[in-house]
Amino acid sequence: MDNRDQVISNWQGVVLLTLTILPTAILFLPSVVSNTAGKDAWVSIIVAALFSLVVLLLVTTLTRRFPGKNLFQISEAVLGKFLGKIASLLYIWLFIHITAVVMREFGEFMTIAFMPETPLPVFNIILMLMVAYALKMGLETLARTGEVIFFLITSNLILIMILNIPEVEGKLLLPVLAQGIRPVMQGALVPAAFLGEILLIGVFAPFLHNRAKERKIALLGIAINTFFLALGTAVSIAVFGVKELANFRFPFLMFVRIIEIGGFIERIDALVMVIWISGIAVKTAIFAYAALLGIKEVFGLKDTRPLILPLGVILVPLSILLHKNIEDLSFFIAHTWPRYAISVYWLGLPLLFLLVAILRNKKDET
Repeated sequence: MDNRDQVISNWQGVVLLTLTILPTAILFLPSVVSNTAGKDAWVSIIVAALFSLVVLLLVTTLTRRFPGKNLFQISEAVLGKFLGKIASLLYIWLFIHITAVVMREFGEFMTIAFMPETPLPVFNIILMLMVAYALKMGLETLARTGEVIFFLITSNLILIMILNIPEVEGKLLLPVLAQGIRPVMQGALVPAAFLGEILLIGVFAPFLHNRAKERKIALLGIAINTFFLALGTAVSIAVFGVKELANFRFPFLMFVRIIEIGGFIERIDALVMVIWISGIAVKTAIFAYAALLGIKEVFGLKDTRPLILPLGVILVPLSILLHKNIEDLSFFIAHTWPRYAISVYWLGLPLLFLLVAILRNKKDET
């Protein structure tokens, strides 16, 4: 995986940023957010999108101040070699951690929803093999594959929601803000942690064909994710109601299982499973790629392909050992992850980089 000649189009940048968030967020957020914000859960997602704009502004201000540099290179340019490498290692850990969590989410999804008799490690290993192949092929191939997966996932989501229109009861969404703004703000915490992953624009900006449009690319990624997450959450509430929705682990799987067309087309969840596996594989590969790129920058490597196998050997057991069961994983996503990600990675470190750069008048003129 030699990154020097990798270039992706602006649209591929949008696709990668969308697939960074959407494949797992759409599975978990409707039920998690409705637990806190009730029927206003979809409003919480819009509020979370406003937070992600702050992250976007911080990161793209840095990438414009240091054109051609990624987040790891910026950290060293701002903080110096030693502290910069420490900050880069923190981000490398973050990306490895997210990759392991996504692998665990995938394994739990497959065992709970489709194959309960199959041991969870089997799914994690299969996913890691797909990711390893994607990493070996490089960013350009991953981006081109992402374009196809993006079309399949978004068209699939739209189709699912259209086919569930007969089940929608609009009154389940009313009245809006009946409990005030506080539950909405509390409910926005988890989606803010997901949408904050837009920070990856700071990792991939140097690979964009037109780096000057990185802010617009990330903004479009936020808009697409917010549209599908807010609409999907609203439709989930309007079909199932808040109380029933809060008990579902994977609401969109329930959507698919209640679809019946003409009395003979039903149980199309196997098709949806294949599409979602592809989306989760791309998301996992994106974060693993970011981790490997960070390792490349910190240790001055020319080619990180030899590290793909060791990374896989670390990720598979890590994905299993991080959480005892699905309940522990769900608690982490709903309570620990938002505070951990937002305070340190989405806001804390980028704000530190920017403040130090301004105070020390650090920037690249090129």
